[in-house]
Order: sequence, then C-alpha cells, then structure tokens
Amino acid sequence: MENNFSFEHYLKIDKDLYFKIWNSPLSTDKIKNKFIRKLFFSLFLLSALLFFMSEYTLILGILIYVSIISFLTLSIFQPKLYKFGLGSNYENNELFKYKLKYLINEKGMGVKGQFIDIFCYWNLLHVWQIRGDWLILTPHGMTSLYFQISILKEIGIYDKITDILSKYGIQYNSKHLTKSEDKKL
Repeated sequence: MENNFSFEHYLKIDKDLYFKIWNSPLSTDKIKNKFIRKLFFSLFLLSALLFFMSEYTLILGILIYVSIISFLTLSIFQPKLYKFGLGSNYENNELFKYKLKYLINEKGMGVKGQFIDIFCYWNLLHVWQIRGDWLILTPHGMTSLYFQISILKEIGIYDKITDILSKYGIQYNSKHLTKSEDKKL
C-alpha cells in the first residue's frame, strides 16, 4: 500500500481562532463523564443534608456543605481564569503574529515562516490532540502545529495521519502516559 502523502497550508492564528480552537472540547471528553460528575455531586449534596440530621454529624455536614459552595464558586470563576490564561498564552507566543506554513508528510511535520524553519521526524512527536475540527501536534522542542481535520479528510490523508499518530505519539488525556519501546524507530 502506497503511504506517501504531503500536505501544507498557510495559517495565521489570530486571537479569535486561538480561543475557538482551545475552547473546543477534547475528543476524549465523554458524555457519560458528565453524567457521573452530576451523579457524584448529587450524592455528595445528599450526604451533606443527611449529616445535618444528627448533632453528632453536624460539623461533618457543615464541612461538606462549605466544600460544595467552594466548588460552585470556583466553577463560576473558572471560565474567566481559563480565558485569562489562554489570552496570556496567545500574547506570549511571538509566532502567532505571522502567517506560518504548516506542513505534514509521511516523514514528519514542520513549520516555516519569516523567522522560523523547523522540520522534525515522526519519532519526535510527543503529544497530539483533537479539539473540535483541529488536529494539534506537539513535537518535542517545537511549537504546536495546527491542521484542520475537515481539510485533511477532504484530501484523503486523515486516516494515514491517524495511523502514524497512534504509532509515534501519545494522545492527550489518554490512558497511555508514556511511549512504549515498540513505538519508537
């Protein structure tokens, strides 16, 4: 089977696109996890109410209730803190000021621009993730590379890329925290 492919595209990541990409859900987020979180929270709240029924468990009930209020308060302010962190990451990355040429082929991946020209082989891929319609590759010692999945599927190389990703990289937020020796070159 012929496994040769090559794709390159120009992309200038502005602040709106950066926020859109990083606010997209991860492909590893599951709906059942949300159900489990709601179930856990409901049981936690119910146990706090039950602890208020006895004078011996009142202090424990108050501690659980205070922790629930603290988590709710944190969940209200967390999106604002997240946006602040994203904005800081965007502003501190000098490469986002320029239009960059992202490239990917059967040998590896790279990025070219006015002040950067880097290419690395697949065995240097560290982490990859899918956020919304974006494939984000993060090699060791390089900036992240951004590819739109719908375009990769349209030209017919998305499946080839995912085969290579599963061989050389670690999917972000997956169970596999380290590469095994058989995945290296």
